[in-house]
Amino acid sequence: MMKKITVFLFLAVSLFFTSCKSSVSVKPSAVGADFDVSISFGSAFCGLFSAVFPSEEGGETRSFFDDAQITQMLTATGIQNVRVKSNGQTSLQISGSAAASGNPLVDSGIIVFAPDGNVSLVFSSQKLQALYGLLPFELASYIDMLMAPAFTGEEMTDGEYIDSVATVYGKNVADELNDGEVKFNIHGTDGRTNSSSLSAVKLLNVIGTFKTPQK
Repeated sequence: MMKKITVFLFLAVSLFFTSCKSSVSVKPSAVGADFDVSISFGSAFCGLFSAVFPSEEGGETRSFFDDAQITQMLTATGIQNVRVKSNGQTSLQISGSAAASGNPLVDSGIIVFAPDGNVSLVFSSQKLQALYGLLPFELASYIDMLMAPAFTGEEMTDGEYIDSVATVYGKNVADELNDGEVKFNIHGTDGRTNSSSLSAVKLLNVIGTFKTPQK
């Protein structure tokens, strides 16, 4: 059971940012903000994780994930109404609610509440480092595996970051990271949806501040 939790920590942190097809939706709610994260995993990442975490069941194909354990872990961080659905080794959907305080997403400044009830997502190296500091030790330690400048504070170009990933994890993984993109859908109190996208590399090597919806 612990092995599946460990796999989740590595995958969730890495592939939230580096999946070829990731989306994040956020909308205001009575609790604060409801969010939904949908992740599809690239073949190179699946191959990497299969090698790092080989099957304990005689080579039989099985899910990397334990939905109940993921739910328990996220609930322990202060996230409410957590729902998790995995599909073998190929995709993961996580939804939940973040109150106005008492959870890493809000306390780090990633989720910001406006006086009119709307919400926005704000990413900067400072805020991502604050998020890192608020996470449980085990989860934070897996962020270290990303070697991401946004979390470490190191200054490098996007190309230098991709090269460092290729050196450690191989060219195929680096190529998937380079092609990865996260789509953000921010729902307003007026019923409108603001959508924008950010490349995985720009998010992991964020320079300045990226805010969505963009004003």
